[in-house]
Amino acid sequence: VLAEYRRNFHTLGDRADVYVAFFELGLSLLTETGALAFITANRFARNLYGRRLRKHIAARFHVRAFVDMEHTQPFESPVMAYPCVVVVDRDRGQPTAAASLSDLRPEGIEEVRTCVQTRRASGRVHLAARWHEDGGPWVETSEAQVSASDRLAALPVLEESAPGTRVGIGVATGADGVFILPAQAREIEPGCQVPLVRVGDIRNDGIVWSGAVLIDPFAATDDGSLVDLEAHPGLRRYLLQHEAALRSRHVARTRPAQWYRTIDRVWKRMRTTPKLLIPDIQPATTTVVGYDPGHYQPHHNVYTVVSTGWNLRALQTILRSASVRQQVLTWSVQMRGGSVRWQAQTLRRVRVPHVSALRPETLQSLEALASSADLAAIDRAVEAAYAEATR
Repeated sequence: VLAEYRRNFHTLGDRADVYVAFFELGLSLLTETGALAFITANRFARNLYGRRLRKHIAARFHVRAFVDMEHTQPFESPVMAYPCVVVVDRDRGQPTAAASLSDLRPEGIEEVRTCVQTRRASGRVHLAARWHEDGGPWVETSEAQVSASDRLAALPVLEESAPGTRVGIGVATGADGVFILPAQAREIEPGCQVPLVRVGDIRNDGIVWSGAVLIDPFAATDDGSLVDLEAHPGLRRYLLQHEAALRSRHVARTRPAQWYRTIDRVWKRMRTTPKLLIPDIQPATTTVVGYDPGHYQPHHNVYTVVSTGWNLRALQTILRSASVRQQVLTWSVQMRGGSVRWQAQTLRRVRVPHVSALRPETLQSLEALASSADLAAIDRAVEAAYAEATR
């Protein structure tokens, strides 16, 4: 069914939900004077999977109104998705009324409704002369957000802020119950077990390792080949106990000769490389960014940042700041309960000062705050760094 949808609807790419196809079909039915109004999940407006739809709208249509309701719960029964209201027509060249509702009080809803109908701005409604003509994420729904975005535009994104800066993610195994052990097993060769860092181990002031280990089926050559099980009898006996479960995975069915591999390759060099560790789901009010000097293999729900150009402790302070957290809140879709996804695609959009734009003493002051519990001091230092980089 999915293949059939994708043959008929070109905007249904990546991991898009089926509502994207409904959007495309609805748009195809629009007359020159018609309008399409949908209430849907707001994920298409920001996420990677909505890019094709946003580009399609930008190229041929006009967004009359976009009302984000991420911070509300407008349905009678609680739901996991956060909704938005979108009105699209063919009246290209006209402004877009954009708003983000933080509550459902009648006066606020009436204000938004009136402004959308009359195409005027207010305290709650931003009137945008142009609406993401490149099909980029729909994130600015207020004048303040537009101004902040304009200020940040002069700064590089994270991976362009210093040489060798890269965002990554830990290993997905496809069978955590087999590949992850609570402690090192005596019967398995030590070289096939690596310390694993998980979300619960990460602190701003260090790693509190649980003792968990990852069974590493890859050869020490770090070239992508698997270990010879005949030369590792302990590992062989252990894996054979779980052979049926491992062979049932998609990765094993597509590569039967490598039935005992993890979904992702385990890179030896990643474990020994100094890196920052960022849990994938975090509260909206605080940020956890840990520092690993090169001891651990990250789990699949831990994002990593490595860099040859940054002092990672200085960068840790920047990533912990309200300046970065606000960017993540803008780019990321919030989950039920207010938690935020720190996805790789979001981290790669975050803008930070270029390391070369900061004085040595500035970098030293940032480094000194890497593990600090004084969030106000972190924010002051990072705001000063941003100001220094944009002078």
